[in-house]
Amino acid sequence: EDSSHMSLFFHLSIFLFWVYYHYYDFYVADYPDERQYPKPCFKCRLRFLTSWNTVFQAIYYFLALLSDLYRGSNRSLVVSARDFVFTSLVCTLGLFIPPVFWTIYAIDRENIYPKIYDATVPVWKNHAAHTAIGVFVIIELLLVNHKFASAKQMIVRSLLLSAIYGAFAFWLKSIEGRFPYGVLNLFSNDLQVVAFFLGLAFIGLIDQFAARVMHDFIWSKRKAS
Repeated sequence: EDSSHMSLFFHLSIFLFWVYYHYYDFYVADYPDERQYPKPCFKCRLRFLTSWNTVFQAIYYFLALLSDLYRGSNRSLVVSARDFVFTSLVCTLGLFIPPVFWTIYAIDRENIYPKIYDATVPVWKNHAAHTAIGVFVIIELLLVNHKFASAKQMIVRSLLLSAIYGAFAFWLKSIEGRFPYGVLNLFSNDLQVVAFFLGLAFIGLIDQFAARVMHDFIWSKRKAS
């Protein structure tokens, strides 16, 4: 199924990395615009899709580690859960967030990661959440043979993920008067924001299909050899 010793080492390492990341994010990191809230401020951090993704990453690598270690009769359930979380959430967001984040960052970083963070938030944390996640996904595709969903299921999951976070973003706006990301506040009306989220869902779907093509190519070659 996979390169067992390498995948075990990788999954353990990345799981521990995400445990430390979340400890640092919730209890240590100093965000200037959140200093009025006591730590840990879960509502501050979990308003961002990036933070959702890092939570999904931690859950996934725990499941992946469990699937490496567990050999009981119910292992197939663990593997199914692992593959679902990876193909539906971790893979999609891991390949989606880096190009979208860094594109907006290059155009006007104040709309996605304000410069004020540079003085108090370490560079490694920014790259962990917005760069390394894509690298981790590619390494995972190389190490573990996953079962991807059908094309129809991939479309539904991509739209559902976008709809859930979109609804959450609109809910935040209804109680706070603004969206969690500055870039969303640039739109003149809510329909444009909805269209933006649909566009993001399309990009996420492309990422899913690209990952599946990459995965199938890698593992078909290995099976042939």
